[in-house]
Amino acid sequence: MATVAAPKGKQYKTVLKVCSQCACEGCKGRVQKISTIKGVLTVDIDLERQIVIVKGYIDSKTLIEELKKTTSKRYELMRVRFD
Repeated sequence: MATVAAPKGKQYKTVLKVCSQCACEGCKGRVQKISTIKGVLTVDIDLERQIVIVKGYIDSKTLIEELKKTTSKRYELMRVRFD
């Protein structure tokens, strides 16, 4: 997976697809812990659609590595949008 960095001075939103095994409140609580990572501004978790939307100044590779550490689940990058 390629790392995507935001253009200088830009904020970016990363949308991650969470594997189907991560659909409980326990996983949601562990995923929410990534909000403490430097550069993460907001974390929105939709268990029904099984996606995590992270907005901030963090590259996609670092974000996915941190998510894997917190839940031991699989994550797949869906898209990166620069705001």
